[in-house]
Amino acid sequence: MVEPESQICGAVVVFDMDGLSLQQVWQFTPPFAKRIVDWLQDSIPLRIKGIHIINQPYIFNMVFQLFKPFLREKLRSRIIFHGTDRDSLHNHLSPKCLPECYGGTLEIARITGPQWLQLLILLDKEYEVINSYGYKNKKQLKN
Repeated sequence: MVEPESQICGAVVVFDMDGLSLQQVWQFTPPFAKRIVDWLQDSIPLRIKGIHIINQPYIFNMVFQLFKPFLREKLRSRIIFHGTDRDSLHNHLSPKCLPECYGGTLEIARITGPQWLQLLILLDKEYEVINSYGYKNKKQLKN
């Protein structure tokens, strides 16, 4: 998000839903879905040009129904479901921009959960600075 090119061109997101379990699905509630959608539509300082859902199990349809009422038409029209159909994905995203596991040719290392955590910990101070920008609400002004 800090790269000027991304700020101008926007971003395309690929969500791989492979391995989504029923236990995980139970964690999704309407208030949680609304918070995620509000964050995505109103808080991220980045233009979302497309969201591609791949490898979604049948149960994901139930999860998406929780999110759908909160999505504005513009973002809803940019969400595309591909399942395991790589040709469908490649109609929207060039294989040269996708890693091999998605039928692409991009050579990129896979990042594990613990690696992501370490990266986020390294960026904690930067997040604090970024979160200090903006307007103070009335409650903050009283303190």
